[in-house]
Amino acid sequence: MDMKAFLDACATEHETCPLPRTGADVTQWQVERRAELLDTWGLTHRLAERDEAPSSTVTGTLDRGDHTIDKLWFEASPGLVVTANLYRPSDHADQPRPGVIYLCGHHPEQKSHYQAHARHFARHGYVCLIIDTLRNPELPGHHHGLYSMEAFNWVSRGYSSAAAEAWMGMRAYDLLSNLAEVDGDRIGITGHSGGGAISWWLAALEPRIAAVVTSSGTGGERSHLVHHTLDSHCDCYFPVNPDARPLAETYALVAPRPTLVLGPLRDSVYEEGSVRDTVDRLADWYRGEAGQPWPLEVFQFEAAHMYTPASRRRAFAWFDEHLQGRPATNPDDIDDIDDDDLPHPELYVFADGSARPDHRNDTTADWLTRGPARTTPNDLAVLADRIRQRCFGFADLSAPLEAQVTRHYLRGTVAHRTFDFVTERDWRIGGQFRREPDHDHSAGVVTLLSRDDDRPWPYLFTEEDADDVVLAVRGTGDTAWHPRQDWHLRRGAALLGRPLGAMRTFDVLRGLRAVRELFGLTDLTLRATREMVAPAVIATALDPTVTTLVLDRVPESLDLTDPAARAAVGDTFTPQAEIALLLHHTDVPDLLDLLRDRVQVILPQTSGHVPGDHPQEPKEFS
Repeated sequence: MDMKAFLDACATEHETCPLPRTGADVTQWQVERRAELLDTWGLTHRLAERDEAPSSTVTGTLDRGDHTIDKLWFEASPGLVVTANLYRPSDHADQPRPGVIYLCGHHPEQKSHYQAHARHFARHGYVCLIIDTLRNPELPGHHHGLYSMEAFNWVSRGYSSAAAEAWMGMRAYDLLSNLAEVDGDRIGITGHSGGGAISWWLAALEPRIAAVVTSSGTGGERSHLVHHTLDSHCDCYFPVNPDARPLAETYALVAPRPTLVLGPLRDSVYEEGSVRDTVDRLADWYRGEAGQPWPLEVFQFEAAHMYTPASRRRAFAWFDEHLQGRPATNPDDIDDIDDDDLPHPELYVFADGSARPDHRNDTTADWLTRGPARTTPNDLAVLADRIRQRCFGFADLSAPLEAQVTRHYLRGTVAHRTFDFVTERDWRIGGQFRREPDHDHSAGVVTLLSRDDDRPWPYLFTEEDADDVVLAVRGTGDTAWHPRQDWHLRRGAALLGRPLGAMRTFDVLRGLRAVRELFGLTDLTLRATREMVAPAVIATALDPTVTTLVLDRVPESLDLTDPAARAAVGDTFTPQAEIALLLHHTDVPDLLDLLRDRVQVILPQTSGHVPGDHPQEPKEFS
């Protein structure tokens, strides 16, 4: 098996597996799952900030006759500044009006690019707050960590721009719902592209959202992996997922609120069948669990990744029915947007020389979802249990190994065995075992093959007075893939809740168990270099049979981008090892310090090998 085929199979399972059985208590399941998501996404510690609505600063107001536009900013959290435009109808209303939060896609001009939608809402009786994303042109932050910054450490941090954008939307809801002119029970959300995806996340986390229209933001994992639509998506489409839950399970938190899915048939980033299948799956699930239909509809139309007049009219009619309380109307009778756009700079919050507030938008990934400072517990058993529970939700460490020796041969008096075992599902990995005669067979050295080590396996044996094992985890040896596949595979693995570093750590733990079962080794030395160091250290914390660690090119931290990690270990090959949420609990240096009480840790000053450098033949060759 290869990693691409494996992830494609996992993605297909995510898109087709049964959604949770709630015992007919859908609401209680949603409450519990929502709390889990807030915790997993790193937002639980932020919730106290919602006790008060954020205050806003208006830097200018534009009078457009039938509506006004306030140019304003507010802080979603201290230092996270959101720029926005508030569109208000000019005519008097006897009762509070419905509201709409418009979540921008990734167009460079953000709120000014989508202004026609906000203007339409204001001209038809809504108060509309349109907010910029972290990619806004006025106070830009970083939105594309895994996508273009090689910041795979975001996975280990438990950070995704999906959480940041959802939090900004939650605070926008707090602001809008606290305006005297807005009916807080009649607020809808909508957006296109990235804004369409965030519409799902915001509605999932904020149960008071009354209606949703999501455009070009809905789909399943199989399409993302098999059809490579993942490759066109930035990070906000894919929240942190350490429990390996399907995307549809998060979508399910929106039920039974009225939800309209707009899906262009020629969308480059969402395959048409995936959109339809996702909606049908959700509708069937809710009907089966709650015994009643969910007002969930999909409108698919001939277009690329864009709105059309027909799709916009559908969206406007949806809100008119579910927020204004108007009878269902033929969408063809609804007004489309007009072309009365203002020049982009006129809608900038700071266009008139207004003082820009101090902000930390460009460092959001460093602090927004991290919570209180991490403290590694002094009890290794406690820490190991936390890691086991939070970082390996994708598979079962105790599942049967089906370990076997597949070949047995001699080189002189030295016995060699090739072996393999099931790491998870049907994927068999393995290694080579060498046994010297006449010594204690309870002790052994396990060397973890590095992907960039190009030596034949026999060269990796230590030639020490111990049994010797070379273990090839996924992505090394026979299962190695071309480096050009890294980006797609690593992002896909993270989306599915099985980051590459976590899978390799899982493989090491399973391999150590196989070595014990097949060869009786109970006193193990574990050797690792480069990208295998972190998996080796974590596996040692979880497996007490490892008594010695020999490590080379140890990362300073898992909280480094790939370029920083490569610079830290002094080569151009090593990618960072991402393990979801690990940095919530510990880091490699902290874990090494804690392990020293139980394990001898040896850190050579230099590596004994670089790719292309072959040592002399080992003595057992003839």
